[in-house]
Amino acid sequence: MVKGIIENDVSVEDVLQSTNGGYDIIRHYYGSVPKVCKSPFRKESNPSFAFFSKNGILFFKYFANEST
Repeated sequence: MVKGIIENDVSVEDVLQSTNGGYDIIRHYYGSVPKVCKSPFRKESNPSFAFFSKNGILFFKYFANEST
């Protein structure tokens, strides 16, 4: 039985440091870091999702709009 509350403050910096700037998370799900791929948010026939790095941190850009 668990009693009490354990507070564990985790910052964005902690997550980025422990996941190699986010790369480890993407590698876990994709196997490698693709430059352009299909969106993980919806089904699509043309890739509209891109990864890029800035200062060692992995970011993404979603190029689709509501009508595509």
